[in-house]
Amino acid sequence: MKISRIIAMIVCTSLVLTMSACGSKRELKREEKKLKEYLKAKYNDEFVINKLDYYIPQIGSLMIKGTASPKENKDIIFKIVSTPADKYGSDKFGEDYKKNMHYDNYLGHLWRPRANEIYSKFCNDIWDEKNKTITIRPYGGQDLLGDLFLNDSPKYDYALEKYPEKLSIIIEIEFIVDDFNIENEAKKILSLINKIRVPKFENYQLTFIYLEDNNRHAFTVWKSNIEDIQTVDDVKKEYYVNPIRSDKK
Repeated sequence: MKISRIIAMIVCTSLVLTMSACGSKRELKREEKKLKEYLKAKYNDEFVINKLDYYIPQIGSLMIKGTASPKENKDIIFKIVSTPADKYGSDKFGEDYKKNMHYDNYLGHLWRPRANEIYSKFCNDIWDEKNKTITIRPYGGQDLLGDLFLNDSPKYDYALEKYPEKLSIIIEIEFIVDDFNIENEAKKILSLINKIRVPKFENYQLTFIYLEDNNRHAFTVWKSNIEDIQTVDDVKKEYYVNPIRSDKK
């Protein structure tokens, strides 16, 4: 078993080295042009490709992945991935970007400042503790078409109003506490859920972590149907606790 893994690693390494040769670099330049065309067609905006390279997730598979930015806002850096139209052909990615599968998380990065403004306020209204870290990450909307992408820039408020069922939200809050109280925290979490219940999103990933002495308390409310959470007892079902190892402090 170990020998087969070593052989697989050698094959992967050889393939990566092969992809880095001059010919592959020329192909990457072509892919850079195609990815710009894809992003322009999707978002009606100009983009720059910051980094691009071949990626082999497993033997027999090949992707191109990298990062891109809007030409007019290079502070936004998002991921982009392209998978080949014909993974067995001599020219796997072909000449036409439309024949390949693409993924990017541009919308999540574009919408993050506005989502953070909205949902951080909700969180701070409920928890006034100073020792907390709030992380907000909107995502989704990849399959939306029409007027959302025909604007100069697809605005989060517009998507929130028109297509909430296509959007999802990640909210993570980490606290440092001296005295954890499950009942009080479950009530606060339910208050937040009630604030974000409408409009209904496609998915919710809500994580609340409390670091207390030797214990890590947590609630993870990961639901496609937030209506499953209606009471404090429903929230408490999502609770668990783990000891904190002394070498992790």
